[in-house]
Amino acid sequence: MPTIRFTDIGLRALPEGIYFDKRTPAFGIRVGKKRKTWVVLKEPNRTKLRIGHYPDLSLATREGGRWSPSARQRNRARKRRPFPMQDDE
Repeated sequence: MPTIRFTDIGLRALPEGIYFDKRTPAFGIRVGKKRKTWVVLKEPNRTKLRIGHYPDLSLATREGGRWSPSARQRNRARKRRPFPMQDDE
């Protein structure tokens, strides 16, 4: 599994595969045919934990090397409600 330095420009151009960040070795991105998914390797058996999709969670939403909880909550809320709710009047 290749390790690269993550940048927004570099992430857009990645071919299919799994890539990990040089600065944070357990943090990576899985690139598929239709989407890019952020993953974190969880110890002790190094299982891949999905934390969101790129560009919904971009590198710019990281704060101090960590994802902000509000960004994760917004991503989960989008998955639950695919259409905006409207008031019934």
